[in-house]
Amino acid sequence: MLGKINGINPISNTTRIEETVKTKSVAGSDSISISSDAEKMSRLHALCEKVAQTPDIRQDKIDEVMNQMKNPDFINDKVLSVVADKLMEIFKI
Repeated sequence: MLGKINGINPISNTTRIEETVKTKSVAGSDSISISSDAEKMSRLHALCEKVAQTPDIRQDKIDEVMNQMKNPDFINDKVLSVVADKLMEIFKI
C-alpha cells in the first residue's frame, strides 16, 4: 500500500541524489592574491606578537649588574651619578 502513495521508492531517491552529487563539478581553479599592504600588516602583527611574548625584564642584564655590584670598586661617584641621572629621567624630576 505504501508503494502506491505518490510512488515512494527509497532506492530510486538515493540513486537520484547520487547522480546529482556526481554532476556537481567545478571547472577551473580558484586563486587568491594578497596585497603588499596586507603582507606588511601580517609581518607587523607577527612582530607585535613576538614582542608581547618577550619578557620586560632581561635576566642576563640583571645578572651582569649583580655580578658587577659584588666588586667593591664598582660603586663609585661616576656610577652613582649615572644612576641618579637615570632615575631622575625616569621619574621626570
